[in-house]
Amino acid sequence: MKKFIKENQIIIAIVLASIILGGFYYISQLNKQKSIEKKQVSNFELQAKCAVQATESFNYFVVDPKENQEDTYINHYNLKYNKCFILIKYPIGIENKDGIYMEDLYDAVEKKPYGSFWVKIPTWDKPIACEMLDKFCNSRTEWDAFVKTYMEN
Repeated sequence: MKKFIKENQIIIAIVLASIILGGFYYISQLNKQKSIEKKQVSNFELQAKCAVQATESFNYFVVDPKENQEDTYINHYNLKYNKCFILIKYPIGIENKDGIYMEDLYDAVEKKPYGSFWVKIPTWDKPIACEMLDKFCNSRTEWDAFVKTYMEN
């Protein structure tokens, strides 16, 4: 047995090193997976809190929901900005094709306005007013691109 070990020490060392390194790699992969799962739970919790905050913001901005039953909103927790955003949509008189459609983008927690888009129907693309933070926009396409940066990750 001693002779076998002496003749094959390099091979035995390589095998033992491989086993040890493989164990370290396996443990690091388990830790990485746990970290990913923890982030996913954390992201889910942030989205859930954002949904609650968005409902509060919607009720703040839409004073009489019974009168404004057509008003809707969507919310999104943006990881990049670490903020909860709400996009409120106000269709006014669009059932008779002679109304106004508005969208407002807010920080749902601070209630800070990020932008506003108003368009007369049926000319959906040419806005009456369109403001994005400190600048103005000239089309629905431009507004949608702006909103996308906050409402998607």
